Amino acid sequence: MKEIDDTKPKKINDCDDCDRLAHHVNKVADQLREHALVCQERIIELEKQVANLEARKPPQDTNPDPEWY
Repeated sequence: MKEIDDTKPKKINDCDDCDRLAHHVNKVADQLREHALVCQERIIELEKQVANLEARKPPQDTNPDPEWY
């Protein structure tokens, strides 16, 4: 058994590997952007629902003075 590994590393075509990796990264980035847009739309919908619920509160829930109503 050798003390030092002198085997030559396998030659890799850097361009092909980089192109494949870049394509994969771009695909994942596109999926993340699409998911972020869906989440943003859902947040806007939820904010509207909350605003509608706030608008429907009875006066006793919005006025801290219990003798007001």
